Amino acid sequence: MPKFIKMLFLSNPFDKKNRPSRSQGIFPRIKASGAKIAEHLRILCARTPKKLPLAQVQAKIIALEAEKMTGEQAERYAPRKKYVQNILIPQLVDLGISASILNGIVPKDIHQFEGEFCFRGKKFTWGRDRQGILADPYQVCLALGHMMIWEECIKTEKPTLVLEDDAFLESKNQNLIARTISEFQFLPPSLSQASILYLQSTCPWRPGKCLKSYPPSSLLKVDRRFFGISEEWKDVSGTAAYFINPQTAVILLKYFSRSPLWNIDGMFDDLKTKGIIKILVPKKYKNNFKLHPELS
Repeated sequence: MPKFIKMLFLSNPFDKKNRPSRSQGIFPRIKASGAKIAEHLRILCARTPKKLPLAQVQAKIIALEAEKMTGEQAERYAPRKKYVQNILIPQLVDLGISASILNGIVPKDIHQFEGEFCFRGKKFTWGRDRQGILADPYQVCLALGHMMIWEECIKTEKPTLVLEDDAFLESKNQNLIARTISEFQFLPPSLSQASILYLQSTCPWRPGKCLKSYPPSSLLKVDRRFFGISEEWKDVSGTAAYFINPQTAVILLKYFSRSPLWNIDGMFDDLKTKGIIKILVPKKYKNNFKLHPELS
């Protein structure tokens, strides 16, 4: 038995009544049942961070094809794809994560008629936001891009890091992200297989895209390393970075396939509010992916 395990079962050396003789040494061993030893080992193992081989994880980055656009839209998205190819993908590969681009959907790829549209032979409803305003075409197309990644996640049976083309990871946080993904995989299945691990740190609608700050009342402790966002707190705000397992992808795809499509982060909020899915954030949620300071 390793020395540090033996130390778990030593008596108090300062207890005069049970003070050991010189022949026993300073710390005498006490009898411990196999069940007690097993319990202490279980506790120690639970405290020891486990690591998931990140080779099992795939990353999919949604990047719109500038060639399909004109004017300002083309100028906006062309640099993003170069950034993904030259910087973001190499970063992920360095962590041992296989990464590839999903060519995003643009409005010309779908056929709309009377509030509905067709894509890949399937009919969808064009949604409205909470104010009743018809969703922007690019919002709907972005939702379709995420759905395509979920389909692939299910097909390949691989845990998937989902990113948009303006997700930005500071080099100092690379190892932290890898460890967070690994630790998430070792949560109980009731959490890891029915939750989104939300990994976006910056808020897109706040001035300067400042860091998110969740009120303590909105965070529910589900594990020593993760919080759950309460059902009442409606602020997913951005879907540039999150991680899911195939089981979660099934839940997402089922809901999105039957619902009017609009802003995807608003739909994530609805899923959470209805109790269909949980959204978790790591304790160090400010050190996740940010929005690119120049390309967002």
